[in-house]
Amino acid sequence: MITINFFKDSNYSLDEEKLKKAIHETLIKNNIKDATIDLAVVGENKMDEINKKYYTKDEKKHPVFTFPKSVVADFVYPKDLKNYLGEIIIADYEIDARGEELAAHGTLHLLGIHH
Repeated sequence: MITINFFKDSNYSLDEEKLKKAIHETLIKNNIKDATIDLAVVGENKMDEINKKYYTKDEKKHPVFTFPKSVVADFVYPKDLKNYLGEIIIADYEIDARGEELAAHGTLHLLGIHH
């Protein structure tokens, strides 16, 4: 079973089902039928904080971050949850233009596919 937990830290209006569908379809295309992923949509201020903390290569703002189980296991789920892949965080200001694309992109990264 595929489980996608959705968290929203933004007042932005969006269709969470479209984002979940993009993740679900990406998992199925990669032969994953049993997984849990956390998906969070955050506002610009929170995404700026995440960019400053986790991306220090240049001044470019990244609209999506992925944190695999190895990074978040201690504070989100216990390490023994074998099918937990990790967390995808997407900036709300990119949802309309590229939300589904970013959700799929983040899912690939959690699967270890870096393209």
